[in-house]
Amino acid sequence: MAAACPSERQYYRVALLDYLTTQYPAIDAGAHLATANRAVEAAQKDIVTAFVKHRAPAK
Repeated sequence: MAAACPSERQYYRVALLDYLTTQYPAIDAGAHLATANRAVEAAQKDIVTAFVKHRAPAK
């Protein structure tokens, strides 16, 4: 699942990093990168959980 969309993951990470840097310029870029990486990890976990719990619609 994680390998399915590396470009989307990277796009999201870069966009979030840009946003955090713009909103909080005084905070170290390494902290922003760590936050963006945690956000990507959490989003992947949510997607996998939703996929695993998905059920076919009732007929």
